[in-house]
Amino acid sequence: MKFDHQYRTTCFALLFSLATALMCVAAGDAEKTKKLIGVLKSDADVFSKARACQQAGEFGTAKAVPALAALLGDEKLAAYARSGLENIPDPSAAAALRAALGTLEGARLAGVVTSLGVLRDAQAVGALQKLAADPAKGVVKEALLSLGRIADAASIETLRIALRSGPAASRPDAAAGCLLAAERQLALGQAEGAKAFYDEVRVAELPASYRSGATRGAILARKEQGLAFLIEQIKSSDPVAQQAACQTAREFPVMTVTAALVAALNSASTNEQVRLQAAMEAISFQPLFAGKNFSGWEGDTTNSFRIAEGAIVGGNLQNKIPRNEFLATTRIFTNFILRAECKILGPCNAGIQFRTQRIPNHHEVKGFQADMSVGKDGGYWGKLYDESRRNRILGVSENRPQMIERLKADDWNQYEIRCEGPRIQLFVNGVRTLDYTETDAAIPQFGIIAVQIHAGPPSEAWYRNISIAELP
Repeated sequence: MKFDHQYRTTCFALLFSLATALMCVAAGDAEKTKKLIGVLKSDADVFSKARACQQAGEFGTAKAVPALAALLGDEKLAAYARSGLENIPDPSAAAALRAALGTLEGARLAGVVTSLGVLRDAQAVGALQKLAADPAKGVVKEALLSLGRIADAASIETLRIALRSGPAASRPDAAAGCLLAAERQLALGQAEGAKAFYDEVRVAELPASYRSGATRGAILARKEQGLAFLIEQIKSSDPVAQQAACQTAREFPVMTVTAALVAALNSASTNEQVRLQAAMEAISFQPLFAGKNFSGWEGDTTNSFRIAEGAIVGGNLQNKIPRNEFLATTRIFTNFILRAECKILGPCNAGIQFRTQRIPNHHEVKGFQADMSVGKDGGYWGKLYDESRRNRILGVSENRPQMIERLKADDWNQYEIRCEGPRIQLFVNGVRTLDYTETDAAIPQFGIIAVQIHAGPPSEAWYRNISIAELP
């Protein structure tokens, strides 16, 4: 009982102290407000009055509202007065702004209309609807935008009608209001309503910027289904939707988007594949080699590898290559899509290692290699070799004639390596040359990436534009 009594006494003391503090603050604000009102009603200079308007919004009370309202028609102080009213947490501030609608015109009327939107004053909707329908007042845009910020049922219906059948000149402003209303709905957890609004704007005949913003909103409003909808927009023939989707994709985890793009490629038409690939290039790929230094790589950069013309060059055309050499990443990768442009000169044998490990105290590595060499029927281009492990070609080549047709001797060719779990796919210049699934569970599905120059006669292997898109 004694403890209970002490607890109650302590709580009472704390509440009394808090109440006293609040009363002191209120008294202080009342005194400050009185001084500000004096400044606003005086013959003080414009700067002093402007500062008083700002301070009224910071700590002024409802008693400052009439003095601020009196300045709404002032050419120099109207904006400051509105700012003060917007920040006074009392219904009288919005009421003063509503009352001014019938007395102002031009820029000062537009400002008051905007302030009512900032306050999301539902009581102003009727007046704003009339202003939105009256071009002679000159504030159709501001009225539509404020209706979008208020975003109650009446405002939404007005905006929807303006978007569907309003004058062509004001339709973009109606669209902007719709986007504001949809954003407000989404913030309030009304995702279905927001989605419907965004969808209506994105398919309307409007300038690209509005449709782009609506597409972004439509993706985000779909929440869990948003990624699938994003992929649909990338696959579409609408360039506005494609670009908006690519930009919105950056708001999702990169690996998640990349995995969705890769999955979509498997069932896409030729035209859709082109769009998906372009999106992946813009969204997912990160450079592994910057073209200027060996940062992020390790190996023999004294005798075996050098940088020339923004490319990694292995070997030389003057001297015999004494042994296999590998320039490797310092990072380990698991699931990914790797792209690189490759060129071999002379009687060259080379390749790109992946899911590979360095052999301790040895110059060799062991792991998978996307092989390449000079030779009949495309040499080893497009084939998968198991370096220093099983020491043989893996899997069965496919589309060989098409690859050979696109292969460019002594010139740049693009290699693409896709690793997803046990599945490995190789592409040369866009032609798939191998689809292999590793069945040995003991083979690691992770490792370094490395470029090779093979032992043999004088030759060079060039590698540039090396980039990677990591997958989950």
